[in-house]
Amino acid sequence: MATDKQRQRLLRLIVRAFKSRKDILRISDVLGYSVGFREKAGKLTDEPALVVYVRKGRKKKKAADFPRRQRIPQKIRMRVGKKTFWIKIDLIETGRGKLLNAGSIISGNSVANCASADNTGTMGWIARRRTNGEPVFCGNFHVFLRKPAYAGPDLEKDFRHDPNHPERIISPGGMDAGSCPRDAIGTVVHGKRNQLVDAAIAAADKPELVAKFIKFIGAMAEARRLQAHELDPQYPIAVSLCGRTSQLLEGKIREYPASHEFAYPDRAVMLFDLIAADLPTQAGDSGALLVDASLHPLGMLVGRAGNRSFFMHIGNIMSEMKLKEF
Repeated sequence: MATDKQRQRLLRLIVRAFKSRKDILRISDVLGYSVGFREKAGKLTDEPALVVYVRKGRKKKKAADFPRRQRIPQKIRMRVGKKTFWIKIDLIETGRGKLLNAGSIISGNSVANCASADNTGTMGWIARRRTNGEPVFCGNFHVFLRKPAYAGPDLEKDFRHDPNHPERIISPGGMDAGSCPRDAIGTVVHGKRNQLVDAAIAAADKPELVAKFIKFIGAMAEARRLQAHELDPQYPIAVSLCGRTSQLLEGKIREYPASHEFAYPDRAVMLFDLIAADLPTQAGDSGALLVDASLHPLGMLVGRAGNRSFFMHIGNIMSEMKLKEF
């Protein structure tokens, strides 16, 4: 059995392989990949591996059925100084990631766009903008914005400077009997979707609304910027979230960093640097905040594929959206 130091070293090597082998994503049937540990008979081992997510049916096909560049290797060779390491690849069959932006059960902080009330999700958390210290509601781009807002490969816009097309959010969402303007709580000021984040922030329409929602969040600790070497199959990181649909869920982080392809209204997008956990999230949980046992925020839910739920890394959200903690 590998020691903690050996596992950490191997995980660092795999992260390097992860960053240098994005050519794997050009192989047919590959939907994403992540750094974690091998699974045998449904149980997690302490053997680090590069986990590659493929479409269902790929594992039954033979390598000879594909051109050489379309074959998924069983191992990746890495040289460090004079030593050679072979890192195993663990194939997991799954489907394309599904955005969890709609549901029918009331729980958590239900939120939606006034103009797309059926696109209801969870309001993740409250932070402050680095530029002016303004408190803002934080959630998913695909929840806070109406569907026509999707256009082009990468999206970014300051919606506050578009008075003719204001993007207002309501809580609860329309699927939970919310309506506009009665339940309007904020106006979207910034939205961004690229290969690191699917996020949007909204300024409170009335200052007293912020205090109303802070009580749902509770006394959280400082954000925890997860690193791959913190993963340990013997002592998995316990996590939880409170989603609109699922309410309280508890589970473990299984892989980081991870990537996966998600189907947006305009096109499929590969998201990188995700945290993968074994939480059985449901439609309507999108935007829920992932926290550890000490209530350190780790990330925000973007979607689910197979038996994994994927979260945007809290550090990427705060950096890309220019946020600081409340």
